[in-house]
Amino acid sequence: MLSTQTFSEILGAGFREAVVILSRDLKIISANETFLQDNNLSLPDIEGKTCHEVLQSCMNFCKQQSDECPVYEALSTQKPVSVTHQDVMVDTVPHHYKIDIYPVFGEKEDETYFLHIARNITNRIEEERLKDNMWMEILSRMESLYAAMVEGNENIENIQGEIDQLIEIVPLAVVGWDPKGKITRWNTNAEILFGRSATEVLGKPFIDFFASGKSQEKFTEIMRILQMGQTEVYSLAENRTASGHIISCEWYHNVYQFDARGDMSLCLSLAQDATERLATEKKVEKLET
Repeated sequence: MLSTQTFSEILGAGFREAVVILSRDLKIISANETFLQDNNLSLPDIEGKTCHEVLQSCMNFCKQQSDECPVYEALSTQKPVSVTHQDVMVDTVPHHYKIDIYPVFGEKEDETYFLHIARNITNRIEEERLKDNMWMEILSRMESLYAAMVEGNENIENIQGEIDQLIEIVPLAVVGWDPKGKITRWNTNAEILFGRSATEVLGKPFIDFFASGKSQEKFTEIMRILQMGQTEVYSLAENRTASGHIISCEWYHNVYQFDARGDMSLCLSLAQDATERLATEKKVEKLET
């Protein structure tokens, strides 16, 4: 087994995250100051204990080296492994962690150890879930309004008014388009995002607002999928603004109305600018490698 001095050198190598060194049998050998301070622990408190007894990121997930254990995978593949543990309960509150395992193999079996690095990504996961729920709630409400309008259970003018209001107040760009891909709706947030007014774009091909050939091909495929019967598709795409800037957008394409034969007659696409978030994620990935 490597010396305590060697472990001290490893843990002092500039890691900003909480780092724990695990033995081959999942027992804690050492940990850096970040981990100890974050968890209000001292090294003697945790030395020799198994990882699932101490590490919040692993509690309720693994108690031995099974196929679900990232250490087991790192041992089998002899390569670093990254996993995400979601909904780990800490003081009755769900937390989410990104875990990286780096295996270090010695000449002897008992000289093998693992660096366990856990990052708390709870805020990011919760934001993504909130966003997904928001999109689904908006679409669900619009679908129920349209269904009520078709069934004639309520005043059509009132329903259409609520739909129009909903399209305008949502914090997303909303683009409506017909089976030929021609734009039929363009809300205020779409005007802000793309820099073009509704009067400029109505009747024009929606595909023209996708910047690259790859993004246009992807949208063509999305149109085909929706026309074949699928009712919703999520995608990332590059779009071009009026100023010529290329932005990365998250799109949620949803079939909104059907004709008498049951074919798609109107699709609504909801979007938000993800350019800054994606750029930040790339920077973080570079720092981690």
